[in-house]
Amino acid sequence: MLKIRKILLRIGQKAAAAGTGAASFCRSAATLFRAAMKKVRPFAARISAILRTAAVSFCRSAAALFRAAVKKARPLAARITSGAAKTEKFIRRHRISTAVVSFCLITSMLLSVITVTIRRVDIFEDGAQIDSFYAILTDEESILSKAGLTLADGDEFEMSGESGVITVQIARAFPVSITADGATVTVNLASGTVADALEKAGLTCGEEDILSHPATDPLSSGMQITLDRVTGGQVSETVAVDYDTVKKETEELYVGETKVAQEGEEGEKVLTYSVTYINGEESDRELISSEVTKEPVDEIILVGTKVRSTFKKTSSAPSSYKKVISMTATAYSAGGTTATGLPAQWGVVAVDPKVIPLGTKVYVETPDGKYIYGTAIAADTGGAIKGYKIDICVNTRTEAYAFGRRTVNVYIL
Repeated sequence: MLKIRKILLRIGQKAAAAGTGAASFCRSAATLFRAAMKKVRPFAARISAILRTAAVSFCRSAAALFRAAVKKARPLAARITSGAAKTEKFIRRHRISTAVVSFCLITSMLLSVITVTIRRVDIFEDGAQIDSFYAILTDEESILSKAGLTLADGDEFEMSGESGVITVQIARAFPVSITADGATVTVNLASGTVADALEKAGLTCGEEDILSHPATDPLSSGMQITLDRVTGGQVSETVAVDYDTVKKETEELYVGETKVAQEGEEGEKVLTYSVTYINGEESDRELISSEVTKEPVDEIILVGTKVRSTFKKTSSAPSSYKKVISMTATAYSAGGTTATGLPAQWGVVAVDPKVIPLGTKVYVETPDGKYIYGTAIAADTGGAIKGYKIDICVNTRTEAYAFGRRTVNVYIL
């Protein structure tokens, strides 16, 4: 009898898979179940409640398992069909009634359902309990389906259970925006750190890059993270080197006149900088080397020191004078007082009193008449003015140097 029961169980499973005899099975099962219910009416309520719960769970489980089995067992379909046909011939040959087969199948199914473990499932969402129910299937997909829940991108599902109670913790994801490389992306996470958000966005942070938040900071809803890319390099540029202007005095030019003796020319030098860029824009630069590649050429300007005479010759000599003395003349600049107390200024000359008495009026000019000092008064003396020497007073030291030493005619008026 045990052997027949096992055979019948296999026949029932194969018949359900192949669909053979499904209508006959259902009619027989209904008839037998009604007969059984009449005999076990005192237990009908309890059995009915258990069967309803078990049947629903069993059907769902059977459907899921059947779909999975079909996918994995397609190669065995031919063998199952063949086995079912042989079993059917066996039943007909031994004249086993359909009622007996149906009774055995139902009894086997009831025994399987009754031995299934039913557990309580408590569901918490973001720390708050939102549902609680009893279920036979306690995989993630079945629990979510029974609770009418779905998981979005980034949601976390965690399940733990002890003593017949399963606790499900669902953490809902929140948005975190990351701005990097010229674009802003949003990722959804239920927990983690800034580094986790970067990883989910497919971004890496270099050693020199700048993060708006430390990588280990915990995430929060609506957090905005900025990743600035830092790069560096060297930049060289050529700049001009200014030339110097050198002034040289010359007696070939009159005072106030200038002449460019040599044109100035700018030089060149190469400056090399270490440059730091943030997001492609320069943020800082540091000079690391400077090399002169072309020396500048000084500009040379000649400055005249030759003094122009401010006097014009009106006649070769005074019309009335006592005598003319040829003397060696030098010049000194105005300033201070003379030996006679008069101011040292233009029109005063220093003489040797033994040759020209102090207070004498004189007229001074060069023999060729090109330089005419004009009328003056002998009102000063000097340590070097001895004999036939005369020292004329001019306005500036430059004029004195320009006059130098000359031979002049001194007219005693």
